[in-house]
Amino acid sequence: MTAATVGRPREGAAAPYLAAYQAFAKNGAGNAPAWLRDLREAGIARFAEVGFPSTKAERWRFTSVEQIARGAFALAAPGLPAGVRAAVQELAVSDPAASLLAG
Repeated sequence: MTAATVGRPREGAAAPYLAAYQAFAKNGAGNAPAWLRDLREAGIARFAEVGFPSTKAERWRFTSVEQIARGAFALAAPGLPAGVRAAVQELAVSDPAASLLAG
């Protein structure tokens, strides 16, 4: 085990996240502005290089990400679940002054 891998949540924990990013990049990220694609690519490249932080790193010594590394996550389905749009519209404020504050 090298110094770079000591204290990682588990070997290969980043692999599912890297694969999910690749699928995302092929399936929908192409429509993003160039500046956002560049940021995403830089972020995933860094994650591929260093993986998950461990409590052996000074800045992460009190924060374990082991549960995240062991978890299985999936991208959200596109669109809104049934009924969400109507529920949000019910909560919308139609007063023009409210749009000045929110917008």
